[in-house]
Amino acid sequence: MSQASLEDYREAIRADICNHCSCFVQDPMLPSGRCKLEPSGACPIFFQLPEILDSVSAVHDESIEPYVTKLRARVCANCENQNENQVCRLRDSDDPSLSWCILDTYFTILVEAVERVDRKRMISRAGARNRKPKN
Repeated sequence: MSQASLEDYREAIRADICNHCSCFVQDPMLPSGRCKLEPSGACPIFFQLPEILDSVSAVHDESIEPYVTKLRARVCANCENQNENQVCRLRDSDDPSLSWCILDTYFTILVEAVERVDRKRMISRAGARNRKPKN
């Protein structure tokens, strides 16, 4: 996983995804009115965030496909919705009565948010090195 804190990633994800997610329901009883899915562990993005960050951080490409491949191998492979043939009952179903995979739906935006946090962290670290006094 990259060097930024988990909270940095959570904030970026909340800003880029949560307010647009159809599962997002603000709860005034929660601190900062956040979604009920996140603290309950029901949101797959926050539930699997360390694994997702490892997947995204392992890839650096202009195309989303290598990121998706890594996600499928590291995260989806361990999901209860995916079978041994790598078929996901949420992602790969045409059944309108089934739910949909939040992670799959917002994955491109998620990759952008993670990489933005990583870039800010690299810029900050480079700036800190440049400000160190030279002996």
